Amino acid sequence: MDVVVHKDDLIESVVLPHVAAIEAETDPEVRSKVVELVVDLAEMCTSDHFFRLLDVVKKVSLLFCTRHTFS
Repeated sequence: MDVVVHKDDLIESVVLPHVAAIEAETDPEVRSKVVELVVDLAEMCTSDHFFRLLDVVKKVSLLFCTRHTFS
């Protein structure tokens, strides 16, 4: 359980603040790598953080859809 607490703390204090505005990143490769990391973390985390991490993936997906729909 101690490992889960530390992992959740790291997701909360390090990962989420750094990826919160990923849709503003202009490099598609960086966005792609962030999504890979976020999905990997989401597979291992508690439900609370799972949905917050999925929100990051959703932002990137919406950005991709918007750019390809209207370009």
